Amino acid sequence: MEKRYDALILGAGLGGLFAGAKLAKEGKSVLVLEKHTIPGGYASVFKRKGYTFEASLHALNDVTTPSSQNYKIFNEFGLMDSLNFFRVPEFFALRGKNVDITISDSLTGIREDLLATFPDEAKAIDTYLTTVEKIYHQIRKYKQLGWKLFLLGPFIPLVFRQMIGNLRKSTGAFMDELTDNEDLKITLCALTHYWHHDPYKYSFVHHCAATGSYLSGGAAFLEEGSFGISKHLASYIQAHGGEIRYGVEVQKTLVSKGVAEGAVYYDLTTKQRNTAYGTHIVANIPYPLLVQSLPEEYQDTFTDRYGAYSLSSSMFCLYFGLQNPLRELGGTKYSTIILPDEVTSLRDFKSYYLSEDYGSRIMDLTDYSILDRFDPADKPTATVVVIDTMDAWKNLSHEAYAAKKEKHTEEILSRLEKFLPGFRDNLTHVEGATPLTNQRYTSNPDGAIYGYAQDVKQMGPFRPKEETPVKNLYVASGWGSPGGGMTAVAKAGYSTATRILKNKPFTEESFTLSSFFVDMGRASVYIYTLPRRFTMSKIKKMCKVKGFKEAKEELLQEVANPKYICKKCLRVSSNEKKVCKSKEI
Repeated sequence: MEKRYDALILGAGLGGLFAGAKLAKEGKSVLVLEKHTIPGGYASVFKRKGYTFEASLHALNDVTTPSSQNYKIFNEFGLMDSLNFFRVPEFFALRGKNVDITISDSLTGIREDLLATFPDEAKAIDTYLTTVEKIYHQIRKYKQLGWKLFLLGPFIPLVFRQMIGNLRKSTGAFMDELTDNEDLKITLCALTHYWHHDPYKYSFVHHCAATGSYLSGGAAFLEEGSFGISKHLASYIQAHGGEIRYGVEVQKTLVSKGVAEGAVYYDLTTKQRNTAYGTHIVANIPYPLLVQSLPEEYQDTFTDRYGAYSLSSSMFCLYFGLQNPLRELGGTKYSTIILPDEVTSLRDFKSYYLSEDYGSRIMDLTDYSILDRFDPADKPTATVVVIDTMDAWKNLSHEAYAAKKEKHTEEILSRLEKFLPGFRDNLTHVEGATPLTNQRYTSNPDGAIYGYAQDVKQMGPFRPKEETPVKNLYVASGWGSPGGGMTAVAKAGYSTATRILKNKPFTEESFTLSSFFVDMGRASVYIYTLPRRFTMSKIKKMCKVKGFKEAKEELLQEVANPKYICKKCLRVSSNEKKVCKSKEI
């Protein structure tokens, strides 16, 4: 009889590893199934000709402040003691025709940097920083309150005014309302490519969460590279009784009577199919692949909601082995955003993220040679990244693929030589990664870096949650909430494990989220007020007996006096069309 584990984790990316570490720490039997021969997914390094290259990490946000959630999660598994984290020199530098600025990774520092370059924009700068800080802290507070949110009832829109008021706003839209100074907009949105390819689709609330986290606790790296995190967590799982099977590919997720119970996986070495069983199944594989792995009768419940979701962009990355550190050529900052001269407004970003000539794209040059990292004997390295999509790389012959890769590499090298004369002669090795590379390595469709695009309509309450429509099947990856990025995925894995440990099919937190943020598609939000006979105890019992979906539908039929709240002015009304006279509904 095949052993039944408490938790079966499909994939050993950071989401799966953090979930596995938490569950193993609490004494649960854990089995992790991983396609590759090493753990980590994007959190990895690789070696070529004496160079150690960081696969993807630029900087971790807010992991060096003991009071931060990121620090606490990392510290719980011994990461802060075992690995060597340190602050990077600055947040980023921006170099363009009209803008030349270096930004610090603190609220005080960034304000001083911005005012020095834009002295006439003090009001806009303060408004921006205040909004970012408020939304960032409101998001943290919202998550920390958990079931206590239920007690706030109709006061939620007041307590979380900025977060809710901007939930449907894009980053570009906020910037256009903030100022007419295009250079300031460009500066404030310089890192948009970290999370999206279009500032006018990118969620402003997510922008605040990410930027606020960096400014609150700083940007950090670690001497061991991101793979140090992956390796430590894998060892932690095994040290606490968990198992990891490498070189196995999940093909089917087993479901019986609406309950997930295991997975069929293919051993890439023995060429044999095997089955593993678990009480809880945690998917750290791409969401579309998870859906495909389910029995057909369960797939529609996923695709009906997320099937039309757009994917995030991919990337074209060049890894450079350097003869000498770049600072000897005249110096760079740790992370430098290089703008084409043609970019003069925020609306130019989308076009120059994906211009035909890769040398004319907005670039992110990361100079790892500035940092003290890895083994001291390792040689200096740097990388450059541009946004890319799979469309131009599909269905190419081997020869055409190689030629295209060489062409775009040359375009980028020519641009970097102009930016930093002597760059080309300082190279001893160049390695390239395309969207196809990303897809092959991570299995993410189209090489999507962050899973689903972090659009306004696909973030916050609209992103897949830890729990799925199939009982005992959970998600712990960048495809789910809160989104992509290493610390975000770490929190996703930790949150999923915490939800499993509660062992409740329904929690106050999940009910609150579904109740208070049901329809954000129009100009107003509406909340529900239930009759007093529906106590929390009764609601939980209903969900346990009937299941969350059925209980929710019954509760919605009992709603008393739904209240509509304008996202713009927060005026409350019982009539949606009268909620805000200043804006047509």
